[in-house]
Amino acid sequence: MAKEALEDWRCFIQDMKVNLRKASVHKGDGVFGNRPWMKIHVGDVVKVEKDQFFPADLLLLLSSYEDGISYVETMNLDGETNLKVKRALEVTLPLDDDATFKDFNATIRYEDPNPNLYTFVGNLEHDRMVYHLDPSQILLRDSKLRNTAYVYGVVIFTGHDSKVMQNSTKSPSKRNGVEKQMDKIIYILLSLLVFISFISSIGFIVKTKNEMPNWWYLRPPDTNNLFNPNKPLVVKVLQALFINRDIHMYVEETGTPAEARTSNLNEELGQEHVLVM
Repeated sequence: MAKEALEDWRCFIQDMKVNLRKASVHKGDGVFGNRPWMKIHVGDVVKVEKDQFFPADLLLLLSSYEDGISYVETMNLDGETNLKVKRALEVTLPLDDDATFKDFNATIRYEDPNPNLYTFVGNLEHDRMVYHLDPSQILLRDSKLRNTAYVYGVVIFTGHDSKVMQNSTKSPSKRNGVEKQMDKIIYILLSLLVFISFISSIGFIVKTKNEMPNWWYLRPPDTNNLFNPNKPLVVKVLQALFINRDIHMYVEETGTPAEARTSNLNEELGQEHVLVM
């Protein structure tokens, strides 16, 4: 369980590091500025430069190439090292620099968030015209821009709605079934031990309170300070401490003092005393 908690904590720290990365986002009036990934919203226009990761799922608007194509590495998504070609719509190609986004306005209607990496259904409405969208215009989060100086894209999915997050699952536990079964058995044994100890303690208190006054052979000479049957609680650990500090309990030949290394030593001493009598 501790290993799993540690692994979850490491994943959380890694996610925080990723979400604190900076991206260039349109702030208005054709001005772009840096903003953390975690503060990017749907509808923001983002500029991504060469060898940078895409901070969210984007609809490609234009690239540094005149025909609007870009090259994307999707190794983090599907493990493929070959570059994918993405192509922007012709209607958005005139947006060739930051200032052109000042007056740009369009409406995008598309599917709900889903984990499918290779399909996309949507439309872009601009100047009373409707343009069909397909996966060739979509730039997925965690893929990287390659062989292209820069691209502009509008955010369509962020955070857990992005396709890569929709496909992510919790890492499976590496602990086998025997270890998990042993954990359950240990929890059961521990609970049983606590229960038995609790019941035994109650029984010892009741028995001591009711029967100790009749055990005359266990009664010390001075009962005023050492023994009170109305207070039957006995702590073996404290008794062991008393034995260790008793200067009169030692071996005369060697001068070795008594040392209680077990909490049951007091009971064994009482049994030996009875046998001697």
